[in-house]
Amino acid sequence: MLKRDYIQRLIEEYAHTIAKAMGLKAQERNQEALELVRRGYHDYLQLDADVIDGLNATQLIEIMRQREVFTYGQLEIIASALKTEGELLLEVDSVKSRSKLQVALDLFLWIEQHDTANFSFHRKALVNSLQSALTA
Repeated sequence: MLKRDYIQRLIEEYAHTIAKAMGLKAQERNQEALELVRRGYHDYLQLDADVIDGLNATQLIEIMRQREVFTYGQLEIIASALKTEGELLLEVDSVKSRSKLQVALDLFLWIEQHDTANFSFHRKALVNSLQSALTA
């Protein structure tokens, strides 16, 4: 139980970090925001940002499921971070941006399918937003 509580606290802290990154984006400080999000993979999830760059959603899910404690919240925060990265990269590297957005969408869709105990309007809105962005 303590490990699950600890992981939940890390997820919440990373969510605050992502919100801070979005604030930096609003101030047009995209590089700073990107660095903050990428550093968070390591600080809050013990994942290397460069490794994440080469993974698809299925591979990320497998890595997370092999951990001693696995929660859907961990995947959801990774998806949120990837979505944020994709948005930050949009004007700099459209190919990398689309890739990040696609992996984020795939993670959110997987969570929707498997986490049947927790319906989320917010997650549904994110899925719709990502689908729209990727078809534009």
